[in-house]
Amino acid sequence: MSNVRINLYKMQAFSLSGSPLPDWSSTLRSHNITDWHDRTSPAPLHYLGFRLRTAAIFTHLAVSPFGKIRSIMGSFLQHGTFPPISLDTFCLPRMQGGLGIIDPKTQQSALQLRWLQPIVRAPRSPPGLVPRWMSGLLQASLPSLSPLFPLLFPSMRPSGWQDLTSPLHLAFAAIDHLPHNFDNVVVNSTTCLALPLSVVTIVPASQARFPPSWQDLLVSHLYTFDPALALLRSISITSSHPRSCVINKFLGRVQLNTLTLHSIIVRACCSPRELTEQYPSLLVQDGTSIDLFPFFNALVPSQTWARLSTRTFCGLCSHHLVRARYFDPPCGSRHWQKFWSFPLPLVAHNIWFRGLHDKISCQARLHSLLPLAFPSPTCSICSLSSDSQDHFFFTCPLKNAVWIGMWLEFFGTIPTPTALHNAFHFFSFPSSLNSSIPPSTVFGCTLLAIWRHHWTFIFDDSPFVPSAVVGMARKTLTRICQELDLNPLF
Repeated sequence: MSNVRINLYKMQAFSLSGSPLPDWSSTLRSHNITDWHDRTSPAPLHYLGFRLRTAAIFTHLAVSPFGKIRSIMGSFLQHGTFPPISLDTFCLPRMQGGLGIIDPKTQQSALQLRWLQPIVRAPRSPPGLVPRWMSGLLQASLPSLSPLFPLLFPSMRPSGWQDLTSPLHLAFAAIDHLPHNFDNVVVNSTTCLALPLSVVTIVPASQARFPPSWQDLLVSHLYTFDPALALLRSISITSSHPRSCVINKFLGRVQLNTLTLHSIIVRACCSPRELTEQYPSLLVQDGTSIDLFPFFNALVPSQTWARLSTRTFCGLCSHHLVRARYFDPPCGSRHWQKFWSFPLPLVAHNIWFRGLHDKISCQARLHSLLPLAFPSPTCSICSLSSDSQDHFFFTCPLKNAVWIGMWLEFFGTIPTPTALHNAFHFFSFPSSLNSSIPPSTVFGCTLLAIWRHHWTFIFDDSPFVPSAVVGMARKTLTRICQELDLNPLF
């Protein structure tokens, strides 16, 4: 670099995998970048005057580090807490019950948007050096078809492009990471005939997978366009057909219902009039050229590729968070927005959040997870009942006395167990006697006081005294109100 101008003659390019990449080196030479390094280079790569090993320096990058990274993230986020909330739950958006933590694998895919968006908008001649080079590689695999085919459909990618050392591996992984729900996709007949059969075939979970030897089969091997009826009709397969044996095996599985044809091809076999009558909400596609944009639009529902951001991309990929806890019934975004708006100490928010995810370390849960270390599920304070989460917070007699005292003082009523449960899970609070004090703050400060006195009892053998817990809740509530510039309460 020289000030703000790039000196291409001084630039050094190198292979991350160490493998020779002739396509890359030739493309770079056309842009006056001639210094190329890989594992076959006789001299080492220099960076800021230091020699770097070229042959094996990046070999270990081929092994995915995401498992280790996620383990470190989980340990950092939940240091000293048990039982843990899954990292997948933390990676959910805040308005879906998570914390919006970035999932490293999804973020890596989202960063590929810089190259993918130009290719999707202009497949054969995208702007920019890297997108143009990637488009050239895609076109080289299928010269007669759009470069979007191998980008969209894994079965149309050359076998050498499937491994981690492929220069297009991350771009393919990004596309594959998006939700592939094509149930409402409608394409014209020309596009449908060019599709791989594996795309328009559904394999039931209990049946054998789509055989690899069938991956090259296209819809055009089984169907042809009938111009008189303006729809697809099946072809009579004779023994002279070059793929008759494989196609007959495919048709046999369809007849046995071990394979099911996707609605894409079912709709393609309907006339435009029938399609309009049976699927009035779907847009009928016309035209004689291949158009894959309905598929790409289905990858990002309610979005456009031109305006797709990395944040939106990550949100679309939340279906990969298989260990995330989803609420039943689902809690809407307004529910979580209300929760995060409560004026509470951070510790109170944390306790309440863990409780909503059913991850409070009550005696019954500790007993179920670690029965040798915790031989009894009985409450350590009252020794009367099993210490479930509701008992931990509300129904233990000494803790219920705390709620009665706070409820009478700030709401003028005596709480029932159902009222406390609804306040905790559904944020249904009674009206406050003092309109300047948020009911959620009263509830959260009481939770925090009960939590602290409970563990003081466990670790310090300090007696659990309801009046002392109420006093701590009042003190915390006063401090919060003062921080909110409210009048002192006591």
